[in-house]
Amino acid sequence: PAVEMSPVVPLDPLSLELGYGLIPLVDKDHGAELLDRITRIRREAALDLGLVVPRIRIIDNMRLDPSEYCFKIRGVEVGRGRVKMSYYLAINPGGIKEEIPGEATRDPAFGLPAAWITEENREKAEQLGYTVVDPPSIVATHLTEIIKAHAAEILGRQEVQAILDALKIDYPAVVEEVTKTLTVGEIQKVLQGLLIEQVSIRNMVIILETLADFATVSKDLGFLIEKVRQGLGRQICLQYADEGKTLRILTLASTLEQKIIDSRSETARGFIAALEPSLQRQWITALTNSIKMVQDQGHTPIILCSEAARSLVKSSSLREIPHLVVISIPEVAAEINIETLGEIRVEE
Repeated sequence: PAVEMSPVVPLDPLSLELGYGLIPLVDKDHGAELLDRITRIRREAALDLGLVVPRIRIIDNMRLDPSEYCFKIRGVEVGRGRVKMSYYLAINPGGIKEEIPGEATRDPAFGLPAAWITEENREKAEQLGYTVVDPPSIVATHLTEIIKAHAAEILGRQEVQAILDALKIDYPAVVEEVTKTLTVGEIQKVLQGLLIEQVSIRNMVIILETLADFATVSKDLGFLIEKVRQGLGRQICLQYADEGKTLRILTLASTLEQKIIDSRSETARGFIAALEPSLQRQWITALTNSIKMVQDQGHTPIILCSEAARSLVKSSSLREIPHLVVISIPEVAAEINIETLGEIRVEE
């Protein structure tokens, strides 16, 4: 007789697996505090990133250590951590010299030095300036960072279709116009390109109107992402500007910027900068030094460059400095003030 094949079980977009010692975090009899946090985090992701995070499946996994948990996206692990129940995690945000008695570890979300402490040392740790968090908060913070870092992977075609269907009710003309020119997959790739660089997609009407304007000019993904970013310029700038709408930036020496543009090389995933190895090393060294200077002044490092260079500057620094913010001049809205903190150059 023919062997009967079992149907394919779809993998969960996002799942949290818990060692048996952590079950109380999601147990209704113990207050299930983590479940409430997860609901809040999904709501925040929708408001901040414009990303509707699908329901998160919670599974107890006997193969994990009792105190361990891990996050998976479509069955592939993207992060794990360890929690000591009934202890607190005291995280050193940087610069605290005095140690607190406890078991040394690292905070799973950001990798900062930390220690497991008991209730009796909690107040002392807070007075010293440590960030003190309880077990549900540790897992919840880690989940928030996982969603931010992997938003582009969480956004599948199905999710994009759901966004389009919801918009069609109030904005039928723009949805119809865009979907005549671009497939759901092409729209998805543009949205993923924004999310990879932490650009919120909550303003879908502007995104779709920009795509409707430019998709007839070219369907090149890189071109469309740049045009949509320019459409969202005010939103992007305000994300990083201070209360006085001042954006503090680093610029590139014109010769360096030109070299990056000239190194443009086509790959299966679009255009990237392919600098000579020695120049690449010099560029990353100069960039790292400038970033440190900006961070020491208490600012987020932001590069401002030409439209032609933006995605290439980003691709050339992605491996060493994945979270670098790179903005192009056409993205800067009229009401934004620019303050230049320095110019990055390499020796000729």
